[in-house]
Amino acid sequence: MTAIDYVDGSSGYQPGACNLGSAEIAQRRRVGILGIAASVVLAAVLLAIGADPFVRLLLFVPLAGGFVGIVQARERFCMGYALAGMYNVTDRMGTPSRVESAAARRADLRHAVVVLLKATIPAALITLVFFLLPV
Repeated sequence: MTAIDYVDGSSGYQPGACNLGSAEIAQRRRVGILGIAASVVLAAVLLAIGADPFVRLLLFVPLAGGFVGIVQARERFCMGYALAGMYNVTDRMGTPSRVESAAARRADLRHAVVVLLKATIPAALITLVFFLLPV
């Protein structure tokens, strides 16, 4: 896990490191937990009905979504905001500000790729194992 060191002791926007406030972090954590829970239910249903291994690949969708939410919450960083050149470090949902610096936007985009990889690689590996389970 990456620790975020704030230079000025604040909990504000840090390019390439933190673009979320407490309300946004809590929302992503909830979405992540919901995605993981949905994945567990889907996996149980697919196994119970003896689904074809290729149908089991559907597990990737909620699993990746859940991991994205968890990783974003843990890292205090939203990929969507990074792609849009925005951040919201307030304690309220939906009040983003625009990232003005081109260098900061580039740092955010680099970190968005890292977040995406941290979420999708484990989801893909778990889905592969689920795919390979005997019918």
